[in-house]
Amino acid sequence: MALLKLNNLEMTYGKGDTMVHALRNINLEIEKGDLIAILGKSGCGKSTLLNILGAVSKPKQGSYFFEEIEVNKLNMHDAARFRNKNIGFVVQHFALIKELTVRENVGLPLVYQSCKKRDIERRVAEVLKLLEIDEKANRYPTELSGGQCQRAAIARAIITNPEVILADEPTGALDEENGKNILNIFKALNEKGTTIVLVTHDMEIADMCKRKICLRDGRII
Repeated sequence: MALLKLNNLEMTYGKGDTMVHALRNINLEIEKGDLIAILGKSGCGKSTLLNILGAVSKPKQGSYFFEEIEVNKLNMHDAARFRNKNIGFVVQHFALIKELTVRENVGLPLVYQSCKKRDIERRVAEVLKLLEIDEKANRYPTELSGGQCQRAAIARAIITNPEVILADEPTGALDEENGKNILNIFKALNEKGTTIVLVTHDMEIADMCKRKICLRDGRII
């Protein structure tokens, strides 16, 4: 059985003459351990699809199953719990809180899960070492390079051991060398069993993924 399954998904914004069809008749299965690139021009629905997979947005029609959970029927509270347990997000511009240190940013999802302080400290130390930024633990995001910020963002995304990582243009704000380093991190996580779905404009990055999904005008082509 697929880990994630979308059936006849539709997403619209606005009403009447101003209605925009962001996604049209999306049918998609994602297996556990997949490494998928979502491709398409700006405005084709890539980020909308990612937000639905992450239970940030609900589709107007259709269904979204995560194993046995029908995610589109979850209320706001349960959707937030689902996200925190199962989904790790990585975005292009890192979304780190500038007033918090790297250690505090990375540990935030565990704070939301009401984990014990010693468990948070242990897990944060593990993932910072894994991402090779443990020496930056007490620095603030403004004191880091772009590549270091993205490593911190990935550390935060994997701190809860999520089943799925959703990455929206994760290398878009980085130079070529740092972009390749970040992609290698994703590949290493995928080899350990994490399912990864990433949005990219870069065909070279897409070619390094196991599957490609191309969107045009809200449809899978």
